[in-house]
Amino acid sequence: MNGILLFRNGKMIDCLWRDHEVLLQGEPAEARARNLMDSGEAVVDIVDLQAELVDSLHHLASGAATYPEMYASWVNFEGLVTFLKQQSFTGTISIKSTSGGGVLMIRHGELDGAFTTNSRELSTDEKEVLALADDPEARIEVRSAHAEPVLPRQPEVEQPIDSVPVFSEVNN
Repeated sequence: MNGILLFRNGKMIDCLWRDHEVLLQGEPAEARARNLMDSGEAVVDIVDLQAELVDSLHHLASGAATYPEMYASWVNFEGLVTFLKQQSFTGTISIKSTSGGGVLMIRHGELDGAFTTNSRELSTDEKEVLALADDPEARIEVRSAHAEPVLPRQPEVEQPIDSVPVFSEVNN
C-alpha cells in the first residue's frame, strides 16, 4: 500500500492511494488515507519539495506502468536508467530489494531527484538507488508520466498511386 497527499502552496492538489494494482484518486483516496491514519495503521512523512518534485511523485503514484515486474537478476539496471535518460523519459523508476527501496525521478531525461527508504533524504546522486540492484531478487518498475505508455509511432502507409495516367482522360 502506498499513499500520497500532494500539496502545492498549502492546498491539497491530489490524493492518490495504490493498494496492489488498484489506484484510488481524489476523495476515495483521501478517505482511505484518513481512515488508516485515524486507526494508527498509517505512517505519514511530511516533506517540503519543489513543485517539479511534487509532479514527479505524482508520476510515481499515478503513472502508467511502462515496464512492470522486472527483476535485477535479468535486467542491467544501470543500463536501463541510461537508456531511459537517452530517450528523454519522464517518470519514475522504483526498485525494492531485501535491504530497502529506492526511487529515481526523471524529467525529460534528467535526474530530478533520488531517494531510498534508508535515508529519505532527496539526493541528486543516483548511486544509492543503483546499488539496490546488487540484490538479484530486487523488483524494478518503470512508471511513465503519461496516462498511457508511450507506444512507438507507426510507419506511415503510402497511398497507392492511380495506375491510369491523368492525361489519358484528355485523349478520350
